[in-house]
Amino acid sequence: MLKIYKKLTIILALLISCCLTSCALFDSTEGAGEIKPLSEREQLLLEAQKNFKNNNLAEAKTTLLRLSLFRDGTIDPVYDQTLWYLAQIYEKNNESEKAILSLNELALRKSNILPKTKINLALMKNQYRINNFKQAQLIKKQLDENFKSNMLSLSELYDYLIETTELMYNSHLHEDLIFLGEVQKYFIYVMESPLAPQNADLTDRLINMYEPFFAILKRDSQSKDFKKNLSISLYDQLNKFDRYRMDETESGSAPSAVTRFAAYCEKQKKFLIEGFYQ
Repeated sequence: MLKIYKKLTIILALLISCCLTSCALFDSTEGAGEIKPLSEREQLLLEAQKNFKNNNLAEAKTTLLRLSLFRDGTIDPVYDQTLWYLAQIYEKNNESEKAILSLNELALRKSNILPKTKINLALMKNQYRINNFKQAQLIKKQLDENFKSNMLSLSELYDYLIETTELMYNSHLHEDLIFLGEVQKYFIYVMESPLAPQNADLTDRLINMYEPFFAILKRDSQSKDFKKNLSISLYDQLNKFDRYRMDETESGSAPSAVTRFAAYCEKQKKFLIEGFYQ
């Protein structure tokens, strides 16, 4: 009778252990697969993002302004992204002062959503657009320090350049050209690296960003003084390439992405010099 009792006790203990293990696994699985429903603010932000991507800027702005009225403490990803999208809309609407206000507030926040480098690149561009060259250069100095301190990887730099270097050739032609000349330094960092295909992609992007300036320069409707000033500025910006680029490697060959842009620079500078004498 005692043996039977011991066997029953062991069997019961095993059953209880299995039951507890199953419950634990079920709870863990359920917790891991549980999807937290979006808050009203998160839903509104998604709606604004969708309108922004579809270029419905007025609708996106209305929603974002509504979201900007509420801030949930120092860590609030919805509020931070709201400021970022508002800044982009202000920039597209040629309201650089308002873009700077949103970006400055964003830069002061403890955001784990938006990197400071991306914010600073956007700030630098908008400071140039309001002719605040001194502040733009201070921001550039901070970008340089962050890169030298290894606080920024090349792949991150590539992503931020793609997101923040859209130019306006109608409203801010000369200011954006100066910005392009300064920011191409960071393009070249990636172009000189073995990071593929990003290095080749940035070469294409940099060339495509310069091309509209030359298209404007070739218009017959432009005055001689305008063409002269634009030509000088273009030459100055392209000439910075040789200052920014690193020395050639020990094998004597530069990365193909750099070589391709160097050839583009020489071709365009020759075109500009020849134009001075016509």
